[in-house]
Amino acid sequence: MSREERLLALVPPALVEADRAVARRLLQDRDRGLALACRKGCAACCHYLVRVSIAEVLHIRRVVEALSEEHRERVRSRAAVIRSEADQADLTADLEGGLILTPGDPGQEARMESLSRRYLALDVACPFLDDGACSIYEDRPTPCRQHGVTSGADLCVDPFSNNVRAVAVWPLVRDRLVWECAQITGEPPRMLPLAFRP
Repeated sequence: MSREERLLALVPPALVEADRAVARRLLQDRDRGLALACRKGCAACCHYLVRVSIAEVLHIRRVVEALSEEHRERVRSRAAVIRSEADQADLTADLEGGLILTPGDPGQEARMESLSRRYLALDVACPFLDDGACSIYEDRPTPCRQHGVTSGADLCVDPFSNNVRAVAVWPLVRDRLVWECAQITGEPPRMLPLAFRP
């Protein structure tokens, strides 16, 4: 089995695992009187920095290749605009080099938050967002599957300033995937910005 096939084989069970983890958490939240506020058309989180594993990048690329030519070109064109916006904001190099997971790094969480804030300030929508909904919903990556809120969806426009109550799913399947990919590739455990990769 090639390295790419080994990486791709990680994705289907990870997507199932992510969905199951969220379903379990939502049942617990429901028992506490909390309900998922996320709805089709909200799409505030589709402006967030979505960090994925290399395995999910490969999976999404295959998904994009299977789209209609018109849809595929629309996604790629949007991704190019996002990358251009990030270039103009001097963010691209930081995203390309700063999304490495390092155990015990006391500054990692602050660095990730800073990158996420800077990306959100670009105010660019995910290249897969069409009419307020994910155009690859069934194939969306684990961070998208494991994100949700039980507070008012209107607060999600600025999750750093507003008191957004996220659905607390732990551990994140994406993080495990990043480490598994690193074992296969022999490279540092790295996340990649989804919007740059279609």
